[in-house]
Amino acid sequence: MSVGSVHSTLHELKLYPYRIEVRPELKPPETTLVGHNFVAGLIFLCTKMPKQGIKRKQWDKEAMVRAVQAVKNKEMGYQKASQIFQVPKGTIERYVKDARSVHELASTSLGRKPALTCEMEKMLAEYCIQMEKKFYGLRWQDVKHMAFQLAIRNGLRHPFSQRTGSTGKKWLRGFLARHPELSARTPQAVSAARVKGFNAESVTQFFDIYEKELEKIHHSPHRLFNVDETGITVVQHKQSKVLSSKRKKQV
Repeated sequence: MSVGSVHSTLHELKLYPYRIEVRPELKPPETTLVGHNFVAGLIFLCTKMPKQGIKRKQWDKEAMVRAVQAVKNKEMGYQKASQIFQVPKGTIERYVKDARSVHELASTSLGRKPALTCEMEKMLAEYCIQMEKKFYGLRWQDVKHMAFQLAIRNGLRHPFSQRTGSTGKKWLRGFLARHPELSARTPQAVSAARVKGFNAESVTQFFDIYEKELEKIHHSPHRLFNVDETGITVVQHKQSKVLSSKRKKQV
């Protein structure tokens, strides 16, 4: 059997898209097994080909808006607008025939909509930053539990797990992607007493005492020694990552 006849036979059997493995046999069985097709003494072992990643809506939004407006104003046709503005022709046709505005169509995101509304996610992101500024950063688990409670108390349909009472990792990744101002950071080990004492009044009082001590040693830096408690710790040994604003040096 030639290669061309094999491909034509595969088209007739509707085996595309499959990965085909041809094995010659002396005498094919009389019965047909599930997953096998016996043609002219050849056994075709068919396995489904993996789907390739499809990238959609990769064009420029402003270019699409100008292309649709040009077609609606009868300045050019679909083909010419597609070539000039470098956008798909089929998408231009759909947007021209759609009653909605082209700006709304071009800004619409693909895929499943988030479980929480945009306002809720914005409030949750602002709350994460606010709690971190108060030295009480929220962990990943805290944010997932809070998102689950928001969906339950507002009566929203959600795909979250009732057993764990929290969202999944996939939702958290999407939440961080929709709010790039947030980032998972490892906080420094600082005691609660030090955080509470770090205020303008305490810092001013410290430097007032520090200046007097410098005058006693005639401002000689080599006579300054740094001492600290030994064998005593009042901070955590291991820190969990918390959500904080990006580009912040100290967490």
